[in-house]
Amino acid sequence: MASPRWPPKPYQQAATLSEPELAPRLRHLAAEQLLRGGHIVRGLEILGEVLEQAGLRLAGGPRRALLAVTGRLLWLRVRGIKFKERPPASIPVEQARLLDLLWSVNTGLGVVDTLRADDFLLRRSLLQDNPHLDYEEYKKTLENLDPVTRQQLLDGNWDVVAGGGFFQRQWFKILDQMPQSTLKVRFWDLAATPKTETNDPDWTAGALVSMNDGSYCVENIVRTQQTAQNVEQLIRQTADIDGPDVAVIIEQEPGASGLQVLDYYRRHVLPDRNLRAFRPTGPKESRIAIVSSHVESGNLMLLRGNWISDLLDEAELFPDGHDDQLDSIAGAVAMLQQAGGRTRVRWFGGANARR
Repeated sequence: MASPRWPPKPYQQAATLSEPELAPRLRHLAAEQLLRGGHIVRGLEILGEVLEQAGLRLAGGPRRALLAVTGRLLWLRVRGIKFKERPPASIPVEQARLLDLLWSVNTGLGVVDTLRADDFLLRRSLLQDNPHLDYEEYKKTLENLDPVTRQQLLDGNWDVVAGGGFFQRQWFKILDQMPQSTLKVRFWDLAATPKTETNDPDWTAGALVSMNDGSYCVENIVRTQQTAQNVEQLIRQTADIDGPDVAVIIEQEPGASGLQVLDYYRRHVLPDRNLRAFRPTGPKESRIAIVSSHVESGNLMLLRGNWISDLLDEAELFPDGHDDQLDSIAGAVAMLQQAGGRTRVRWFGGANARR
């Protein structure tokens, strides 16, 4: 299919120069134009990145797409087709942006893959928008279901399937008392897209992990789906609670933007803390597989708390669904492994640092 080459390029260039809030829209417009112009590989690559940032993803293949479309049609039967009409001015900005994204995905993808494009036409029909359904009562009936079925029926998320066997719930050993530790870090996997009624973005997750004699304990995980400013406040507050002896690690994104974020946090958010960057290498599945191995062997434990249930749900679903908590644990374990068995390491800082 022949088409002019110029349309996507201005969008891509503008995305690199624009404000962070506008860049995703320019990138999904670039992906739409690339797909419509026959540049399939590059268009799908950009589209996948934009969808991941928005907490969405393309179906893995024709069979998965057919399952998703069928599931969403069944979902509409549960939800009903009635809706609450709202004036445009009352629609939150994030929700309007998501609808714009879904439209672009359907328009661009429909040229090359109608089945997966139709999948996006059926998304984001919420139970809460049906005035004839008691949402809270319906939600209570699903609380005892497994996490896969619960997400399918409650959120209409038919992309999620049973996990790939990385973790089993019974592998996790729960401790009632905090173990002695020689080293401790708080590792943050950052995100900055706020949760709305119509999206499910990545979480900002910070795992506090300690190490003693080669064993690890996840003491707690703090997480949120909020704006960048709220994320900064949470990280500052958590660092104050953890104390100066706990090193703070931030996963560094590739390129100049990752350096800018790290520099900003050092100057404005945690100027008085030992803040370090972590650059992950290799596929995410390989990094989290290391965590899985530690959990299965009883070498990585959890300190009892009300945060554990969400982690176990995430672990059971992996590699489907969110992986932010697992990613933060994997990063913390990797940093502690780098420190080895030493009890005082210069870069960890705090009161016990060697000067």
